[in-house]
Amino acid sequence: HRGMELKADYVRLDLNSKEFLARGNVVFLEKSQEILAEEMKYNLREETGTAGDVRTFNKPWYIRAGKFEKAGPDGYLLEDGIFTTCDLSPPHYRFTAKR
Repeated sequence: HRGMELKADYVRLDLNSKEFLARGNVVFLEKSQEILAEEMKYNLREETGTAGDVRTFNKPWYIRAGKFEKAGPDGYLLEDGIFTTCDLSPPHYRFTAKR
């Protein structure tokens, strides 16, 4: 769908509402942005959704979050977030935020 790609252990797609639910080893690619998660619910029409246990890289930032919410094309909300430019695990330094 419009340059998006989704892989997961389980995917359920509702063609009427244009929503999907994905669980287990979720890999979601959108506009060259790769998001890894354990669970994701997304509305393709509105470009909104939520995901749990999220990992992504947005140069130069490595980002992890317990919960990730996309509120439209450019709005994001993270809970229990970690931001770092260090590629080591665990990172030598990081910023953390509850929300």
